[in-house]
Amino acid sequence: MSKALHHLQLQINKEPYPYNKEQGKEGNWAHIKLDIVYQNKLIYNVVDVRWYPLEFLEWFFVNQHKIETDELKLKNQGSIAETICNYYEEDSCYTKVDYLFGYRVTHCIGYGLKGITHIEAYIGKNNEGYELSIKTKDDNLKYLIDLPLFFKEIEKLAKTFY
Repeated sequence: MSKALHHLQLQINKEPYPYNKEQGKEGNWAHIKLDIVYQNKLIYNVVDVRWYPLEFLEWFFVNQHKIETDELKLKNQGSIAETICNYYEEDSCYTKVDYLFGYRVTHCIGYGLKGITHIEAYIGKNNEGYELSIKTKDDNLKYLIDLPLFFKEIEKLAKTFY
């Protein structure tokens, strides 16, 4: 029996750039929402911010291959986010810290939104398929997602910008 996959839904609504009039209405500025949806119902809002959409989309496309193929090479402690968080609390081996930094840059969604409060949401391959996971002080969330569908949808979305 396979586990149900959640839908990762990205919405980008262009808005006028708020900091100078020169960039105008077609500038690189938007309301960005990334939600986890199941059976057309919002389960969790991962991102809800006004920021630079082209940089966010570019982060996904630049890291797509790694997101689809790299598995975290640490002893699994649940979700990707939980494993990374627990590792930093328990160990400080420089080799593994360097490895984790490289992994985080390519799998932590917050790196696609540089300049805002960092979001510790990870997207990547696990032994069950693909997951999006988040570890905060209050929550440890893990959702199995349909990653191939997500990349097809954001490819279509990106064409509205290029």
